[in-house]
Amino acid sequence: MKYTYKIVAAVLALIVVVVLAFAPIIYVGIDSIATQLLLTIGQYAGNETAQQIINEKGQITSKVGIDVSFAGLFDKDAQELAELVRVFSEGDNENTMEVLQPVIAPAITFVIVLILLAVCAFVTAIVAIAAKDNRKVIYTCVVGAGLSLMVPQCFKAVAAPFVNGEITLANLSGNSWLTLLGEIEKVELVSIFWFVPVAFVAVILWTVLYNYTLPADEKKKRLELIGEADSE
Repeated sequence: MKYTYKIVAAVLALIVVVVLAFAPIIYVGIDSIATQLLLTIGQYAGNETAQQIINEKGQITSKVGIDVSFAGLFDKDAQELAELVRVFSEGDNENTMEVLQPVIAPAITFVIVLILLAVCAFVTAIVAIAAKDNRKVIYTCVVGAGLSLMVPQCFKAVAAPFVNGEITLANLSGNSWLTLLGEIEKVELVSIFWFVPVAFVAVILWTVLYNYTLPADEKKKRLELIGEADSE
């Protein structure tokens, strides 16, 4: 039973790391006139991809949804999108940084909290496997759950300027023509993120349940092992 406890606790903690690194935890909704035009042209041209998108949506739509993961920020698609924006922009980096100024500090805080969460989950996995006193697992999970509850507030501060129109693709690039690519309508934290605090709480409950259901002699041996009871 001891090894089952350790494996389950460690796996749950490591899944948190995977979710934070690779799962799409941010959704960006864009209203794009260009997309609507391309779908219309594609439909009349008999393009299968365009027809499939129209069939899925039920209509020709200008709405585009982009799921963003931390790892996805460094993949080929993200680089191509950044290059496309650069091509349309006027190359005024000072203007871009000035527009982004309201979200720089919140974005740094958001990223730091996510990194701390991942570190906390990784430490939890190590402690679950290696520590003699599994109450330390509870301590790390309490920290992780607390950090995870900070994430929505940090993210809200990052998303607000994009949603309220303070930051747009056009003023980021300094080129009004970029509005043809779209306007940002939604920037949301995806529900899969809530697996993170749930996983930490699940490990806490799993630890408490394991300790509670230990037979009396095994409880005594565990206390002796961590130096909280005298061996006879």
